[in-house]
Amino acid sequence: MFKIRNKQLILIVFTIFTVFMVFASFINSKVASIIPENKSKELPTPISFINSNQIANNSILIESIPFELSEVNSIKTYLITEGYEDLIFSFKNVSAPINFSLKTENGESHHAGFSGTTNTIYIKTNPNSQYEFNWSLGFINSDNTSKQTDLVNFSSGILEIFKVIK
Repeated sequence: MFKIRNKQLILIVFTIFTVFMVFASFINSKVASIIPENKSKELPTPISFINSNQIANNSILIESIPFELSEVNSIKTYLITEGYEDLIFSFKNVSAPINFSLKTENGESHHAGFSGTTNTIYIKTNPNSQYEFNWSLGFINSDNTSKQTDLVNFSSGILEIFKVIK
């Protein structure tokens, strides 16, 4: 009878352990699915959106570029030369949605876009590499996901580029 109790105890402990592991796995999957929602502003490295419209005190304005994008002139390019480490691209007074991409020397390309009058993007670069930053006409996103999105035919604004000082 003593051996039966040990077997029952082992079975109960094993059952509790199994239930605990299933529950822990369930919680991990829920936490993993929540994390991307909380980091919706995060983009693939080296690009991320900055939540604040204020530029950090440890940055210097290096260029201000007024731009107009149209169907004829739908893309603008800014070459990031060697020597820059981190840059902030601040789009201001943008009249319609735009897309942007960052292309690296090794052919990687990072894409994102936004709508709204102002948006600020932080770009982490390797100081020994060259990058190409492009911005172009964006898309109007429909609230109804079954509808086709429409291409914007004109957008204008100002792009201010800041060098981050460490």
